[in-house]
Amino acid sequence: MKIVRATLKILFHVLHALSVALLLGALLAAHIPPYRFPLLAFLGLLFPFLLLLNIFFLFFWIILRRWWALLPAATLCLAVPSLLHFCAFHSGNAARPARHSFRMMSYNVRNFDLYNWNHNKETRSAMFRLIRDQQPDIASFQEFYTSENEPFRNIEALLQVSGLPYYYFRKSFNQFDRNFWGIITFSRYPIIDSGTVEFDNRTQNGCLWVDLALGPGRVVRVFNVHLQSIHLDEREYDFMDSVADKKSVIVQESRNIFSKMNRAYQYRAHQAEKIAKAMAASPHPVLLSGDFNDTPLSYAYHTISHGMEDAFLEHGSGIGSTYIFFLPFFRIDYILHSASLRAKTFQILKEQYSDHYAIVSDLDMN
Repeated sequence: MKIVRATLKILFHVLHALSVALLLGALLAAHIPPYRFPLLAFLGLLFPFLLLLNIFFLFFWIILRRWWALLPAATLCLAVPSLLHFCAFHSGNAARPARHSFRMMSYNVRNFDLYNWNHNKETRSAMFRLIRDQQPDIASFQEFYTSENEPFRNIEALLQVSGLPYYYFRKSFNQFDRNFWGIITFSRYPIIDSGTVEFDNRTQNGCLWVDLALGPGRVVRVFNVHLQSIHLDEREYDFMDSVADKKSVIVQESRNIFSKMNRAYQYRAHQAEKIAKAMAASPHPVLLSGDFNDTPLSYAYHTISHGMEDAFLEHGSGIGSTYIFFLPFFRIDYILHSASLRAKTFQILKEQYSDHYAIVSDLDMN
């Protein structure tokens, strides 16, 4: 019996030490590129769970009145800055402010339910109504699809529904020169210049920018970002569902998924570095929104958000989850802005028409 107790005690201490080491690794994920140390990116994804595990050990050792409590306590102190990027602590303000402000909307529309993933024929119309009701002045859409054929002439439909007369479309793929996929930004303000940030790897993800004339002497450069997707197929999504239901785990499927995630982490790191350089070269204040496909503890977010303000952290609350499917506890869609802009509100629109929630923020220029 003494041997069993001694063995369990050793295992418990090993688990405690491992939880501390893994949390420290998760904290480094935002600072070390995944193409140099891939494992850290996965640890960054596990940050909230590792944080809770260390909190458990902290209270466990406090109850036992052991000095071991100092170890998780010190680690948790180091985790506070990362926690402040992960969570927001505001009551929120959904009321639209008075004049002299503009509303920014970002939405991964998942091709407006082109493939009927939602099994609801009214999804596309419901998404259009959501966009219309929010009355954005600037709207950035990712995974955008439009066609020359009815009923998917989505650019023409949105011009009418949103009342936004200007747009810039970056096509990432086309079929028969009649069907187009990509990212697009609509605006109530004239577009006086535009361009793209080209990624090195061949991908359907991308980044565009537009210079908008908000008024006399007031120009802002708006980036629309869609960083590298993981591109899991239907079989792999089904596999993750089976794991969640505690069914059998297939080693080969796990390897395929982790391989795709690792590749996506590395692609996003390079893409984020390119976007950060493009932002730094902007002659105007920057407003950036989009789908990062990565969490606030990622290298991609840390690289792009450096020197920027995060509208969710200014006015949001909780963890701000924006993805519905596999990562329901994570924020991967963002609205960031230069210090010369000021966010007044932030909302996550909890309508499940896509696999992402739309996000909205009201801003003005200081």
